[in-house]
Amino acid sequence: EKELKDYSDMLAKSPNDSILFNMVQEAERRLRDIHLREEEQGKDIPGDDLVYTKQFLALSKAELYKMKSTFKSINFDQKGRISVDDFVMFLREPLTMSPFVKQIFALSSQTNTVPILDAGSTLKAIAIFCMLGCSEMLKCIFAWYDIKGFGYIENREFLDLLGIFHPKH
Repeated sequence: EKELKDYSDMLAKSPNDSILFNMVQEAERRLRDIHLREEEQGKDIPGDDLVYTKQFLALSKAELYKMKSTFKSINFDQKGRISVDDFVMFLREPLTMSPFVKQIFALSSQTNTVPILDAGSTLKAIAIFCMLGCSEMLKCIFAWYDIKGFGYIENREFLDLLGIFHPKH
């Protein structure tokens, strides 16, 4: 960037200098290439949700360690993966919440299938979910039931929602 600025300053003083003009263009091209490479390296790598979440939330090593430890406490069989039901039980929520939690994990998944979750996909879903405010959460929940986009849901769907969030009623 400094090189480009220096060449640009010189070109401003000598606008008809074709050699300086070419040097500015070459410096701009190199800088553009560097930026493109940096963007490529920073892209979300499929299957590397843990790295994505660490970068997205700017987690320190201590915070990441704490999250991994929490995941291990949910990971009852110690195989590195949990089910949605395991996660719901960890939250001490009724299992009726499982469909709702599945939707949250599907939202963060690239495949939209969420049979079993690893530490990275679990943390990524939590990170995305935690970024939603109350009104966004309500819109999201409504959209999951208003699949066709009509702007309303059927009474049966509303009762399903009530059953998920208030299973005793």
